[in-house]
Amino acid sequence: MGEFSLRVRESTRRRTLELVVERDGSLSLLAPAGTPSAVLEGFVHARREWLYQKTAQKERVYHPPRPKEFVSGEGFFYLGRIYRLKLVDHGPEPLRLHQGRFELLRERSREGRSLFIAWYARQLQPRLQEQAARLAPRLGVRLGTVRVQELGYRWGSCSRSGDLYFHWRSAMLPRSALEYLLVHEMAHLRVPSHQPQFWRLVEQVVPDFEERRSWLMRHGAEYDLG
Repeated sequence: MGEFSLRVRESTRRRTLELVVERDGSLSLLAPAGTPSAVLEGFVHARREWLYQKTAQKERVYHPPRPKEFVSGEGFFYLGRIYRLKLVDHGPEPLRLHQGRFELLRERSREGRSLFIAWYARQLQPRLQEQAARLAPRLGVRLGTVRVQELGYRWGSCSRSGDLYFHWRSAMLPRSALEYLLVHEMAHLRVPSHQPQFWRLVEQVVPDFEERRSWLMRHGAEYDLG
């Protein structure tokens, strides 16, 4: 849009315009469905200084991760820590985390990516469901279910019914970043947009949310299978 490379994402649920930095460092403009192009362009123009800053920041820090090859010795993140992979000829599961390392059946190595995605999802869903249930009273929200799935460039989202959705890659993040994502999406159950009231609510649970958000913007793209 103009001098900036922006992806416009429209939604019938959205009532306000918002600029966001995606997980891969790209920029998106979130808008209510049917917003006139002149309104979009005016909004972007009014925030051009912020866009200059984010574009420069992306050029400095974003480096796409090297695709994983699923060979012995390769490192994989889980909750912020790197665990090395070992290909094994026998085991009770196709993929498991055992004695400080990932073990992947050699005969299933070509399925490595899909096996890791499924493993991350299985570990993440109950962890987040438990944390969300514990945090709900503090945030004053009613929860539905927690689901882990492919969300494209988004880390998470929520529905009006109280369901929370998280990208399976979230399982790779450090616990502090994961907690911030969880609180962020739960806070949206009360305050849909990123107005000051929303950030005050997040701050009640995560006082250092600005530091965690900044870290996620700088390093989040590194936590991927490539």
